[in-house]
Amino acid sequence: MDARLEKLNDIGCDIDKALERFVGDEELYLTCLDEMLADAQLDKLGEALEAGDCDNAFHYAHYLKGVYGNMGITQAYRDCAEMTEVLRRKDLGEQLLLTYRRVRELIENIKAI
Repeated sequence: MDARLEKLNDIGCDIDKALERFVGDEELYLTCLDEMLADAQLDKLGEALEAGDCDNAFHYAHYLKGVYGNMGITQAYRDCAEMTEVLRRKDLGEQLLLTYRRVRELIENIKAI
């Protein structure tokens, strides 16, 4: 297994399940991972949350939930699923920003791998 994949596994990502979705193609997975990490959707989620824009924040959180789920980034998937449910109720409590920051930190750690 590629060293980056092993490190992702070590921090709690479900790489085995993710690779099943990528039919075992590690190179394709890593290409998609790099594209995901370069994508601005997480930044846009933060901007929408800061602006109090529930509708756009919901859109970005829902999108990221799917991406992180497919990529096997389990904790970010769970956090985005939680945010999606909170935003569905149009709730912008402080916990939402804390959850967003946790996702941001995890993604920054993944970028450093």
